[in-house]
Amino acid sequence: MAGKSGRTISNVPVSPIKKMLFGWEGVLVLLLIGVNIFCKWFSEYYNTFNLLRQMPVYLAEVFLMLMMAYILVLGEIDISVGSIVCLSATMACIVTNAGAPFPVVILTALAVGTVCGMINGLILTRFPELPPMIVTLATQIIFRGIAEIVLG
Repeated sequence: MAGKSGRTISNVPVSPIKKMLFGWEGVLVLLLIGVNIFCKWFSEYYNTFNLLRQMPVYLAEVFLMLMMAYILVLGEIDISVGSIVCLSATMACIVTNAGAPFPVVILTALAVGTVCGMINGLILTRFPELPPMIVTLATQIIFRGIAEIVLG
């Protein structure tokens, strides 16, 4: 019910600063500050500078987690992601050992991952009666097997 002003809680303007401070980003920043100040066990190794310095190392894993979260939010599941990454990395290594330039290596890995994802997607859309978990389990085994065959 709107009051005399005709404004409801859903259309009250909120400043971007308030959105950031009270959103997940603000909670994360406050949590890091609190841990740095109040935790005695937060040693020299586990300080914020070292954690931020190690972020690029885990960037690929974070990207995969975000994509998997997107799939899970849609109500589906794909357990073949690890095998697709393995097969893509295997093909990238083979292309690298063949002496290909770096952009070709990246494009090869992306192409292999895209083709594997398209195979999963085509199977699931052509045969909607098949459970996604069973299909992706089968393709996980197939993709991992292809990677092992290619590696010898």
